[in-house]
Amino acid sequence: MAFNITVDEYEVLTIEGGYIFAKTDTSEKNPKFVFQFGNATTAYESEYYDTNTQKSTSLFNVVIKMHKGTIEDITWDNDCWDCGFSDNCVTYENIPSRRNASELYEESNCMQQMCDINNQTAAFECDPKFYVTWFGTDADGTELQSSQLSMSRFKKYSIGSLFSSAKGVFNDTLDTVKNTYDDVVKDAQQIVDDNFR
Repeated sequence: MAFNITVDEYEVLTIEGGYIFAKTDTSEKNPKFVFQFGNATTAYESEYYDTNTQKSTSLFNVVIKMHKGTIEDITWDNDCWDCGFSDNCVTYENIPSRRNASELYEESNCMQQMCDINNQTAAFECDPKFYVTWFGTDADGTELQSSQLSMSRFKKYSIGSLFSSAKGVFNDTLDTVKNTYDDVVKDAQQIVDDNFR
């Protein structure tokens, strides 16, 4: 899936329908993500859905690192802020690198109980969302500002509940936009049906 994003703008990218696709996939493999921007990709795959436990994580944090306008690296910045490092916090160890076979990674992220795929609004909350921030300098050597919004910057303040609230507001806003769009499409179809058939 491709998205257009702007350098140094904090972005939230959602793969709408990703949860339903993962939940109904019969390949019995755990869906994972790699994030790519230009020719750079994350070093390892990040777990999205666990077919054994029937849990998923809907939140991924990505940091794109630049030096004088050139992308040097893309890293996952995932951790368990939004579940307060509770029992839903899962740590994956010995994740093989996609760049160097001798490198292994470790990552933690929150895995939640499954959403109802028959309820489109609830399923949307489980769709994967990628929070993208930028770190480093642009072509002029100016420090990029969106890195100040990276979730790892707030880790020391123990704001798991605040982060969960912000995520809830974000999901509610997206639900409202989606419902409004669906209503407009339905009303437009009704006008066409009433006037042109």
